Amino acid sequence: MWTGEDQKELDDLREYNRKEGEILSKCCDTNNRGIAFEKEGRIEEALKVYEENISLRQPALHAYWRLIKLYRKMKDYKNELRVIKIAIDVFMKENERRANLVLDEHPEWEDIIMQAMETNEEVRLDDGRYVLNQYNVIEFIDREVKVKYLIENKTQKSC
Repeated sequence: MWTGEDQKELDDLREYNRKEGEILSKCCDTNNRGIAFEKEGRIEEALKVYEENISLRQPALHAYWRLIKLYRKMKDYKNELRVIKIAIDVFMKENERRANLVLDEHPEWEDIIMQAMETNEEVRLDDGRYVLNQYNVIEFIDREVKVKYLIENKTQKSC
């Protein structure tokens, strides 16, 4: 028998899923507009809609990577670095959220999950099913190091 508390929990979950669905839909629409702008050579408009997309702070890779690549191409390293830092924050938080979901169900896997979080690796069961599938934050961190190097060299050359 369901209690009033169970019903409230279910209603809260449904509301959360509804909001997340709306945000994901907006994210997809914005990405599609950005792609269209890029195909038309309207880079400034593409940058604007991709920036709008990352302002949602959703773990959807496309807008982050497109901004990083476009800013790199423009040699706008400061904006590239800004986007990378946002991406690291967003995707680290998403990886932590996923890890906590696993640990809520299987607290006995804490050592395995914590090790995977440190190394940014996936965790699978013996039958191949994913227990924890993380975003590759290391890729963003590597890119961050390269951009900082470019900024440093650009600053040194202008002195």
